[in-house]
Amino acid sequence: MEVGTRRRNEKTDEPGGEQGSGHPGADRAQAYADIDVGVMQTAAPMAPIGTIKSRDFFSERIGCQTYSPPFGMSIAALCLR
Repeated sequence: MEVGTRRRNEKTDEPGGEQGSGHPGADRAQAYADIDVGVMQTAAPMAPIGTIKSRDFFSERIGCQTYSPPFGMSIAALCLR
């Protein structure tokens, strides 16, 4: 499958977003929350579990910075320039 394309899924391609559009305020938020739960339980191939925000600061003398998403900055790979 190419980047930017997706496979057709009969369960999620139905117009579900319209279920929440007619409700005001908190009812609208709950309607969209119900849609989200339904998709995640029945049709989602993957589910988000979190995001990583990390900052690593180094002096100009430090090189060889290697970042690995699951583990973060590799301290063992750092070197002096």
